[in-house]
Amino acid sequence: REQLKKQYLFAPSLTQSVRDRDRLLEEIEEIGERGRSTSSHFLPWHSERGFVPQAQTGDWDLEEWASELDRLLKEVEAASEQGSPSSALSAARRLWEQCCVEDSSKKWRLGKGHALRLHLARLGMDLAVASQRWEEALAWARAVCQVEALVYPSPWPVVACSQGRLAKLELYANNFKAAAAASTSALRDFAALGIDNSLCQELRQIAAQAAAERRCQAQAMAEEEKKEEHAKKESKEEKKKKEEEDEKLRRAREQPKPHQQPVQQAEEDVITSKSKASPSAKDYALPDPATIDFADLD
Repeated sequence: REQLKKQYLFAPSLTQSVRDRDRLLEEIEEIGERGRSTSSHFLPWHSERGFVPQAQTGDWDLEEWASELDRLLKEVEAASEQGSPSSALSAARRLWEQCCVEDSSKKWRLGKGHALRLHLARLGMDLAVASQRWEEALAWARAVCQVEALVYPSPWPVVACSQGRLAKLELYANNFKAAAAASTSALRDFAALGIDNSLCQELRQIAAQAAAERRCQAQAMAEEEKKEEHAKKESKEEKKKKEEEDEKLRRAREQPKPHQQPVQQAEEDVITSKSKASPSAKDYALPDPATIDFADLD
């Protein structure tokens, strides 16, 4: 805006939505007594000129942090120009950790819609794709869409294209629900803008494939759940059957069989039987003379 003012000698009027967008592109966060919050300082950044002179806020810590970010960004760009996407990607990770990751030890952090955050997310996504690191490319693509959703109006071609790239990466990672959501969002924006091209056709195929894969996945999960339930039921029945058999065996052990009487009882039975079979001394005793009837003897 200041550049246009100097060049054309007039200040273009900005709508409130544009002012809000510009504020998001320059916002930073800082940690204070009440935790992390939006800072009263702003840190404008331009893809060609880097941090603009307005970044000189008088806060020495902020200026030093901005200089460190500028140095790390130059490392990313230098590695990328040398044709080393892996090295450039590593440098991009370091820069992201320095300015975008939640870390209580760092005083400053770029706002959720900051211009440098968006630039770095796009750069990281391209480098990850070039390095064939698809999972990391997916994470960068999600970050791109999150920032663009804040700073661009809806519908907007840039946002729709980013959603299309995200849909491809989600499908490649077998995230069928996310792929269907991203492709549907992109197609909705393109339809609102009156755009129907080869990309739209590809997105329709992605949406159809993701829907079919989701149905197959749901069916497979349902069958797997049935198998698990059947296995649990069989396990319970087997357990119950085993418990019943164990109970029968326990009862059989507690009740001795007739031919397996205790030894003491067997010995007593033997003694009793012997005593009955053998004549006692009483059987051989002489009769009392007083009880003998001698008349019978005649």
